[in-house]
Amino acid sequence: MGIAPDRLPGYRPLDDKKSQERLQALWGKKLPLTPGRDAESLVQSVGGLIVLADDPPSVLPMGQRAMAALGKIEFLMVLDAFLTPTVQIAHVVLPIASIAETEGTITSMEGRVQRLHVATEPPGKARAGWQVLAELCARFGAGASYSSAADVLSEVGEAAPQYARARQLEDKWGGIGLAKDSNDGKFRLLAAKAPPLTLAEGQHLLVRDNAFDWGRDPLVSFSPTLSRDFQSERKLFPNGLVEVCKQDLDGLGVHPGRQVRLSSVHGDAVVPIRVRTDLHPGVLLVPYAFRDHLANVLGTHSVTAVKVEQA
Repeated sequence: MGIAPDRLPGYRPLDDKKSQERLQALWGKKLPLTPGRDAESLVQSVGGLIVLADDPPSVLPMGQRAMAALGKIEFLMVLDAFLTPTVQIAHVVLPIASIAETEGTITSMEGRVQRLHVATEPPGKARAGWQVLAELCARFGAGASYSSAADVLSEVGEAAPQYARARQLEDKWGGIGLAKDSNDGKFRLLAAKAPPLTLAEGQHLLVRDNAFDWGRDPLVSFSPTLSRDFQSERKLFPNGLVEVCKQDLDGLGVHPGRQVRLSSVHGDAVVPIRVRTDLHPGVLLVPYAFRDHLANVLGTHSVTAVKVEQA
């Protein structure tokens, strides 16, 4: 769907007049022209929240700070098929079908739509997520009624015309690609950009690795084999770590596994250091799984200048 706080459905700009008119006619409401809240500010500012098949502490860059923010929400409802950390702190939990028990479509980050078929019936009284959401909306008078996954996809096609072709999606593994952006023929995922940095003498660049930490995913965490590396890393480095190239390690006069103090304009932290062969000199990498341990140093961005000293 291309849902983003500064975009309309279908990843259209907020000031796209044609999209505004189409959506206002579809929903019968005037659209706001200013960006909304992103996921991080949302969990920190609302009094009530419904989370559908997601675990914010696992997927947001703010990590466990998201868990602390969720714990302060007055009313938290979670719809999920797995016992995630977010489920464990929710006030109300409603079971829903997993991806293997659901009919519909799934869209990848590259804009590919694939059909989902029910491989097995969900256990107990669990229902598809769209069904539970539809009933909640109906009871609170907040939205149209849906009787099938096709009804949902039909409205999606009206809100985001790129999906109109998905209604005739053939039953094949490859799925279809969405119509590309008419402006330049490309889909874009716009990330917040860090401010330009000027490194002082002796400073290094501290960068957060954005590779998702799959060890926190419910499908992985419930598997002893798949979660083995994830659990081992946390036993070896309970306070996090940073990675550097061998050249920088020698220049700092530090042995692998020893602790270093990282200081930036945001704050400091003491963590162990480890060699990584594919890094350039001058760059220290924070593995995504340990992003919270370096949050005081990184600040609100994923890149910052740091001074490195032996602890």
